[in-house]
Amino acid sequence: MRPDDIDRRFVPTARPDVAWVELDGEAVVYDVPFDRMHRLNPSATLLWQCADGSGTIAEIVADIADIYGEPPAAVLPGVVAAYQDLARQGLLVGVDHALLRPDGQHDAHDCADPTDADAPGTARADLAEPQLLVDPPSG
Repeated sequence: MRPDDIDRRFVPTARPDVAWVELDGEAVVYDVPFDRMHRLNPSATLLWQCADGSGTIAEIVADIADIYGEPPAAVLPGVVAAYQDLARQGLLVGVDHALLRPDGQHDAHDCADPTDADAPGTARADLAEPQLLVDPPSG
């Protein structure tokens, strides 16, 4: 599956080889095999916590809409886009993505098998236009 194919039926599951910690309501996610760090804002952190493989995006949207008193139709597009962004970053199981290696070349990698990652480095794949994800501070 490609990130753009993610829709309301997708069951988001965080890669098991990704470490993360929540600090002041924001998650710091470290992709160990690819040596990349991501900082998620509070909204994305909530969605990251829900990426446990136990429910579809539609079920997650229903819960979030209920909590915030919003109609599910208003919440769905942002949630789908956020999970697509997480998938593009290579953080979800079962989604093909291409990560940029430190030498500037792309690695095609299927997150369903994180053990075949052979190109760790310090390069970080940024989101072009983050909706719920926030780039880590430089420095």
